[in-house]
Amino acid sequence: LPTDELVCPPNRPDRKVHTGYWSASRIGSSGMDGSWVTTVTQAYDLTCEARRDGVPVYSEAERLRVERDVLLEGSYLGACDTSINNKSVGNRAGAAMVGLCVGHPGLVRFGIDGFMKTVDDWFLPDGGTSESAGYAMMTMGGIRPFGEALRDYSEPEGYLGPDGRRLVHFNACRDTRYGTCWQGLLWTLQGNLRHPPLADSYRTTGIGAEFAELIALAYPTEAHRAYLAEVGGEAPAGQAARLATFYRDQDLTAPTTPLRLPDVVFPFLAQGFLRLGENGRDGLVVLDASNWGGHHHVDSLNLYFWKDGHELLTDLGYLWDHPDKRMTARTAAHNLVILGGKEQASKGRGGSMHLFGTTPQVKFMEASSEAYPEAEAYRRTCVQVDHGKGAAYVVDIFRAARGEERRDSLFHGPNHEVTATGIDLQPAAAGAVPESIAALGQNPRQAPGPAQAWNLRWKMADDYTFTAHVPAGSPDETVTIIDGWGQRDHRNTDRGTTLPYVVRSRPGAAPADAFVTLYEGAKAGREAVRSAALLTPAAGAAADAVAIAVQTDRGVDLILSQMSSQPLRVTWDGAEVTSDARLAVLHLPAAAAAPFAVMVEGTALRHPTALTLSAPTPCLNGTLAAADGAEGASWFDLAGAIPKDAALTGATLLTTGDDGIERAWPIRRQEEHDGVTRVFTQWNHEGFPARPAKTWRLSSVVAASADTH
Repeated sequence: LPTDELVCPPNRPDRKVHTGYWSASRIGSSGMDGSWVTTVTQAYDLTCEARRDGVPVYSEAERLRVERDVLLEGSYLGACDTSINNKSVGNRAGAAMVGLCVGHPGLVRFGIDGFMKTVDDWFLPDGGTSESAGYAMMTMGGIRPFGEALRDYSEPEGYLGPDGRRLVHFNACRDTRYGTCWQGLLWTLQGNLRHPPLADSYRTTGIGAEFAELIALAYPTEAHRAYLAEVGGEAPAGQAARLATFYRDQDLTAPTTPLRLPDVVFPFLAQGFLRLGENGRDGLVVLDASNWGGHHHVDSLNLYFWKDGHELLTDLGYLWDHPDKRMTARTAAHNLVILGGKEQASKGRGGSMHLFGTTPQVKFMEASSEAYPEAEAYRRTCVQVDHGKGAAYVVDIFRAARGEERRDSLFHGPNHEVTATGIDLQPAAAGAVPESIAALGQNPRQAPGPAQAWNLRWKMADDYTFTAHVPAGSPDETVTIIDGWGQRDHRNTDRGTTLPYVVRSRPGAAPADAFVTLYEGAKAGREAVRSAALLTPAAGAAADAVAIAVQTDRGVDLILSQMSSQPLRVTWDGAEVTSDARLAVLHLPAAAAAPFAVMVEGTALRHPTALTLSAPTPCLNGTLAAADGAEGASWFDLAGAIPKDAALTGATLLTTGDDGIERAWPIRRQEEHDGVTRVFTQWNHEGFPARPAKTWRLSSVVAASADTH
């Protein structure tokens, strides 16, 4: 530089500036030259051999100039950048497209190398995003040309890449994990076909029509054709026609079934998705135990709840490069428990799934993490109870404690149209609110935790309600509601918006003192839950045992939860209920209807007049003999005693490896193979590729809706 540059002390000016990647692009594309290079290359490829009245449109000199001075020169920046991130991968694509067009196999191989590193390393082993859905879609936009152009690519005779081999009939869609990455993005959609705004993602993030066309072309399954049929019309009319012209297979048949979104848990993304409705489109609960990474938030074990088109337990999402973007990324911007008023740990927080399963009336998941190192417990159990026709609610049990640190169970409501019942909130006295809570916002209202159950009921649009029911909890609990950060748009169109942050505070204690909350969304006047109460277990129960009685318009639901399988007895309406299950749900109908019950990791659930359930063992376990796969299938071989009649398809395999993280794998198929049970976690290209681990566990899940043993 000709003069000293401005620096922040103690730095000293040296008249040098490293501008680097972002200012080195040719036409102001901020380092992402691959995008325009791909577009220009496609345009040239479509026209380079065109003729008008038999005369080539381009002269030889013009072709040379375009290929040398535009295409090859335009690919230079990308070819010099060997890193892999959500922006550089598009430059790899630009280099590959130029190589295909002008006949430069080295550039094509450079691009393929970046593509492989993206789907193998940037995305997680289960196809989940390493950052967020928003950045995954940005990444998919960068590598999209590979799926279009490399479905049958052979390198020139005699050419050997850096690995000493020649690619023959290479298909980027079928010979790689590209399809698994698309599966991950499709399976994390909510019912309105938008992604939950978790981490650095937006409420509007989704998989657009241009990608739907590509997915249906590359993987023409019934589900992908159904997705295309639903979103293909989202594009403007002209764009939709252009997309169909270039992508659509004329032989592609219409789907025969509607789009269905599955209940699913991801082993490496470590997020569980419980859905509601015949096709999984009516409701969604997400328990997020994902590990730390780029564009993540400090939000381990955050809970998100969406139902009937409404965000109920909201996540504030992403403020992009806004000066206040930390406000939506911090721990207190999420629905979870805060220990000691402190931020969670980020790196190394891990995240394990300990339970996941579905039955017709009850779905459940449980996860833990190391977000607060040295905590005695940081574990969340979520149970969805479905009485049919939209009458469903979520039971949330959060066990968290670390020494004598204060514990704050926090969630923020969707708006300020809220009515409190059973609790008298008054303006907080000066100094009564802990500093970490006061820092959340303004106008604090406070009350001691009442001895009886209480609730908060929000009025939503379309005559809809969201209710948070709190059973009578700890006698030393204090409840604070404060108007906290609510802005979600980085363009400041909602600047100053606040939301009510609900904080239940307790002094430090053992993790047995769990925070219990019920959440329900319903049309006004059609709410199913009437009240909820905690039941006191009989002597001898585990210290962490929780028993809840939920009164509904259909009867009463008894939910029993504990962190181990120990005898647990509670009394309801004069009858003793006993169980040794990790989780048990028993529905006692008010009228002449059939009861139902679910028992997870237990040997017995008994009620004197209703259902009795039994199982030979709480769970099966053993060591892993192998983890392997081939041709769109992947499996674990399970060493250990497994009953020959055990039906494992549809169950969830839990594995633990050297890192100590317990990962959950939905089982899609089972076989007997060389004396061991082989369970497929991927079959016919659907599901998750198995990865090595040491031990395995299978929860016993027994469900019934009539008297059974």
